[in-house]
Amino acid sequence: MKKLRFFILFVLVAVGTTLSASTCSVFSKVPVVQSNAIYEYKTEAIPYKVCKDICVPVKNACNVTIGYRHAKSCVTKYKYVTKKIFKGYENIGYWHGQRVVKVWPTKLCTIPIEIRGNCCVVLK
Repeated sequence: MKKLRFFILFVLVAVGTTLSASTCSVFSKVPVVQSNAIYEYKTEAIPYKVCKDICVPVKNACNVTIGYRHAKSCVTKYKYVTKKIFKGYENIGYWHGQRVVKVWPTKLCTIPIEIRGNCCVVLK
C-alpha cells in the first residue's frame, strides 16, 4: 500500500512537472544573419496643363466672319510617376532550424523571441 501511494505521488509530480514545463515561457534572442531592405512602390497621377493659342473667328449679327481673335485652349493631362518608398528592414535569423523574421525600421543585431513549449514566438 505504501509503495502504491509512493508510485501515485511520483506519477502526479512527474505529470505536474511536464505540464508546468510546457506552459513555461523563456525569453531569448536570435542573432540576425541577414537584413533585407523592403520598399513599397506607389504610382501617382500628377496633373499638368497643356495650353495652345488658337484663332477664333469673330462674327457679326448676320453671322458673317469679320475677323479673328486669339484665344487660349487648355487641356489637363496626367503624368504617372512611380515612387519607391522605404518601409523598413526584414531581419532574418534561425532558431533550431526555424526561420524567424521581424520587419523593423532599422537593422537589428538580434531578434527577441519567447520560447513556449517547443515553439518560438517573435516579440513585438
